Amino acid sequence: MRKGGNIHTQPNYLNNILHTLHAIPYVAIQEYKTARLLADEVKRLGFTVLEGVGGTGIIATMKGDLPGAVIALRADMDALVYQVDGQTECRHTCGHDAHSAMVLATAKNIAERRLRSGTAVIIFQPAEEPILGALAMIDSGHIDKQGIDELYGIHLRPVGEMEVGKATPALYHKKKKKKSFIFLS
Repeated sequence: MRKGGNIHTQPNYLNNILHTLHAIPYVAIQEYKTARLLADEVKRLGFTVLEGVGGTGIIATMKGDLPGAVIALRADMDALVYQVDGQTECRHTCGHDAHSAMVLATAKNIAERRLRSGTAVIIFQPAEEPILGALAMIDSGHIDKQGIDELYGIHLRPVGEMEVGKATPALYHKKKKKKSFIFLS
């Protein structure tokens, strides 16, 4: 959070939450402060929140007034560890703070516009970097209980991997042959 305000009162919610998350990087499985901030915020927005999923993961749901599709948005929360001048530091150099900020801002938009039909599911995944968090969340059984019809995620690409202004094609992942999950890179 920037000095002199908080994420609720500043005019640019997305920018403020990004700066807040960027200032609290935690390595995989230790994203307690990040998870607390995200869980508190989606609760404040009116979502029903399940915490501690697969470790520090969060599943937040908001049901619309009418039945409909269950659409999920997923973001990762962990940071990377670096050695800088002989000191160990955690840094958000892979964009997970931005992923969480974008999904949280979308959750805020959903809450403010009021969901007319279906269910919105917001997933904040721990431990993406060591490839442990998704499996832990799936193994918890809570992902399957949501009845998700479509799940969308995003992953920023470092400038060194992707030319500015370009995008990689969508990556499609299938689960149990009946559902497709799309992750945009």
